[in-house]
Amino acid sequence: MSNLWKLIRVVGASAMLACPAVAQNPNQAPFGQAAGAGNAAVNRAIIHVDGTLVGIVGTVAKITDTEGTEVMVQLPQDPSHMRFNAVADPQGIRPGMMVRFSTNIGPNGLPVEPVDQVELFHPIRTNNMPAHAKEAVVPGVYPAKRGPKPPPGVIVPGTYKVVGTLAQFFPGKGIAVVAGQTPIQVPLSEEARYLVRTNSLELSQAGDKVSVDAFYDGVDKTKVVADSFTVSTERLIGTPSEDPRKSRRRRGRDKPEADEPKAAEPEAAELKE
Repeated sequence: MSNLWKLIRVVGASAMLACPAVAQNPNQAPFGQAAGAGNAAVNRAIIHVDGTLVGIVGTVAKITDTEGTEVMVQLPQDPSHMRFNAVADPQGIRPGMMVRFSTNIGPNGLPVEPVDQVELFHPIRTNNMPAHAKEAVVPGVYPAKRGPKPPPGVIVPGTYKVVGTLAQFFPGKGIAVVAGQTPIQVPLSEEARYLVRTNSLELSQAGDKVSVDAFYDGVDKTKVVADSFTVSTERLIGTPSEDPRKSRRRRGRDKPEADEPKAAEPEAAELKE
């Protein structure tokens, strides 16, 4: 599957996940060892590791740290503690994806300047999520600065955070979003950046940069239990490998041409002669 279709699946509006607020257990021993076995729980220590991703199998990732040492990492139990950061190819951005951005609104209710950064994100929510965290994933238009709620119909100029489902997208020109019950259109800068910010590691690949905050038993730093696991890459995510509409048209045209081998029969007959 191309990373475009993975991107569509990961950041599509239907990808909203609700997960329990499960904090990583610092006493959890790596890879199925019983917590408290030996001195694992007593001597647990905190470690930060920067390195390169080798691969992920199930809930265990293998990475190589900056010194070239292989480290086995038990991934966090809570998906919100896993992050994937990348740059999106504008050609791969499609309606239905979840996006968020900040925009400055003037007294007339219109943006006063183009938006220069749009995030495509994985809409994950946990129980007991703080209000400021909900505003990052729940569709709506939120003022960047808290204040008294204005009377109905009154627009307070300022910076607003917009979270919603992408309706229309014209790279370098404009974007239309359905933010909860509010449709909003804003201009885009020609140099706008499009970032991927998800809690899914599905788009990660070997060679991507990794940053890990973890616990270990105080002895073996090559086996750790991650509290947070972040993958970052310079790869451009979502580049279309083929326009599916063209593919369907081509397959449609191929049907009448299925008899092409018969056109070669006269040549075969000539060879036999």
